Order: sequence, then C-alpha cells, then structure tokens
Amino acid sequence: VKQIKKWSFGTQGMATLRIGENNLGYTLGNIYSGSTWISTSFLSSLSCSLRANASIWNDINGSDPTLNPMMVPTASTTRGGKQLDLIIGLNTLHLDNGFFKGYRAAMELSIPVYQSLDGTQLTTDWVATIGLQTNAIY
Repeated sequence: VKQIKKWSFGTQGMATLRIGENNLGYTLGNIYSGSTWISTSFLSSLSCSLRANASIWNDINGSDPTLNPMMVPTASTTRGGKQLDLIIGLNTLHLDNGFFKGYRAAMELSIPVYQSLDGTQLTTDWVATIGLQTNAIY
C-alpha cells in the first residue's frame, strides 16, 4: 500500500490451499487470487476506488462415491475456472459524530470482464457489496 496526498494504491495476493481429504474422499480445489487498486478522495468525506481482482480456482480432487454425475450434472467434480473482475467503489471517511461515530460505509460494484469456467457452474453477471466498517477494539 502506498499513499501520495489524496491518492492511495496497492496490491495484495491470497491463496487458499486445501490439504488432505474429507471423510467422503475428496478435496476442494485450491484458490489463488490477486487484487490491485487505486483510490482518491474527492470530497472531505467521500472517496472512490477502482480495483481489479483476478482469481483462479482448481478442480475438486476425488469425488463423493454416493453422487452420480450421470443423474445429477452438478455432481461433477470439474469445477475449475478463472475470472477477472473490475470493481468500482464509493466509501465514506470515518464519521466523527452521531450514532455511527467511528464507522465508515462502503459500497462496491463488481463486473466480470473475463470468465472461463470448467464444468457445470453458474456464471457471475455482477456483484454488489455494501458494508459498515469500524476499527474499534472491544
């Protein structure tokens, strides 16, 4: 993360590594993702952001022997894929008074610009996220 005057930008990566099998003999696939963003404040209490998020997830390893993909297509273990999302956001800066003192509100709209899915899976059209955040320690 880097901040220069009213601008901030940064990047981060994350991996979810699945180890071992569950009691039904399969392991969910690993997930790898990376995100980069830039944001700026344009009013004393509002900022906007633009973010790109890339994700890759692997197929399921093994299968539940009680499921039959010939009878139920969604029982297939082919579940890998790749996706790139562009995300726009709007955030309030920390509020100084009233009931929400110390909080900030955030909204993001995410639209996939690239999706490549393996197997029978639902595609994503868009995702909206609305949140209320605080740094309070209890």
